[in-house]
Amino acid sequence: MRYTFEDHFALMYPNRSSQSFHHKKSNCTEKKKSMCYNSIVKLSRELRLAFLLLKGVFIMILKVAEEELKLEKKALEALLKNTKQYPRKTLLCCTSGKNSMKFYYKDPGGKRRIYIRRSEHELLRNITYGAVLSESIKIIRKNINAIENLINTFKPYAYDDILKELPKAYQQASEFLETSAPPPETVLQSENPYHPEDLKHTASNGLRVRSKNELIITEELSAFSLNYRYEMALKLIENIVNPDGTVYSRTVTKYPDFTIFLKDGSVVYWEHSGKFDKEDYRYDQFNKFKLYYDNGIYPPKNLIITMDDGDKPLDIMAIRRIIQNMILPFC
Repeated sequence: MRYTFEDHFALMYPNRSSQSFHHKKSNCTEKKKSMCYNSIVKLSRELRLAFLLLKGVFIMILKVAEEELKLEKKALEALLKNTKQYPRKTLLCCTSGKNSMKFYYKDPGGKRRIYIRRSEHELLRNITYGAVLSESIKIIRKNINAIENLINTFKPYAYDDILKELPKAYQQASEFLETSAPPPETVLQSENPYHPEDLKHTASNGLRVRSKNELIITEELSAFSLNYRYEMALKLIENIVNPDGTVYSRTVTKYPDFTIFLKDGSVVYWEHSGKFDKEDYRYDQFNKFKLYYDNGIYPPKNLIITMDDGDKPLDIMAIRRIIQNMILPFC
C-alpha cells in the first residue's frame, strides 16, 4: 500500500488538515517570490558581466594568435630561403677517447661515410646549421597548423554568442530578465535626455548604461562601494567669442559619464571615450575637455579620462588600478 502526502500528514497531525500546510507553504512562497525574482535577475546580470569579461579575453587571445601567425609565416619564408645554401647531409660522430672526436657525414640516401677533417670547420658548421634550420621549419609548420586550427575552431565562451545557438525561448527569457525588472529604488538613473534608447546595458545594481565598457566601470565602482552617479547633470559656464572679438558667457549642461562623491565633500568626474577612432567624436570630446578645463575640471585634479578605439576591450585591471590609486586614497 502506498501512502500519499495526506495520509502521512494525518498520521503525524491528526487534529490538523493537510490543506493548512499547503496554505502556509503557498503563503511562504508568495512572500519570497519577489526576493527570489530579484535574486535571479541580479544573478543573470552578473553572469552577463562575467561572460562579457571573458569575451574580451577571448578577443585578445584571437588577436594575439593572428599576430603570431603572421610572424610564424614570415619566419618560415625566411628559413626556406636560407636553408637552400646549407647542405642536407646526415652528421655522425665517433669518439675514440676522452677528448678525441671524429665527424663524418652521409649524403641523402647514401651509405658511405665521409670523414670531415679537423680543418673543415665551415663544412661542419654548415651541416649543423642546415640540420637546425630543417628542424626549425618542421616546428614552425606545426605551429602554423596549430594556430590556424585555433583561429578556425576557437569558440568564444560569451553569453550572447551562446544564446544565439539556443532555442528562441531562452533568448526571449534573457531579454525579459534584462529589460522587465525595475531597477532598485536606491539607484538613480541617467539624467541625460539625449538618446535614452542607447541605455541598453544593465548593471547588477539596476543602473542602465550606454556601452559595455561603461558597464565594466560601473561594476568596478560598485565593487569598491563608491558613491557615484551616472550621467548626472553638470552646469558649466561656456565663454563664446563673437566675430567682433567680444565675449559673452552662457550656462550649458553636460552629463559626465560618472560623478564620484568623495567622503571629504569633493567630486571626481570620470569620462570614458569609447569611439576615439572616429574623427567627429574626437573633435566633440576635445571641445568638452576644454570646457571642463575652463571650469576647473582637469586631470589629475578632479578628472579621470579613459578611452578605447572600439576595437580592443577595456583593460579591467587598469580600471581597478585607477580606482585604487586615484579614488580610494581620498575616500
